[in-house]
Amino acid sequence: MGSIVRVSRKHQVVVDVEKGKVMIKARPKSYNRYMLGLHKNVWKGVNVEKYVRKERDSWRKEASSRA
Repeated sequence: MGSIVRVSRKHQVVVDVEKGKVMIKARPKSYNRYMLGLHKNVWKGVNVEKYVRKERDSWRKEASSRA
């Protein structure tokens, strides 16, 4: 992960170090579009609906055990 260097209150420069090189990148106009599809490999081969259902069930069990 890189470092963020603030130039002033309204302007900033993002400095990223990749393989020993300093990369200066502009702030994206839309973070939603910038982040779209990020880390999609993590969910490859995983049934997301089943995973979410399992997580929610574990939360319910945990909440009921506290009561």
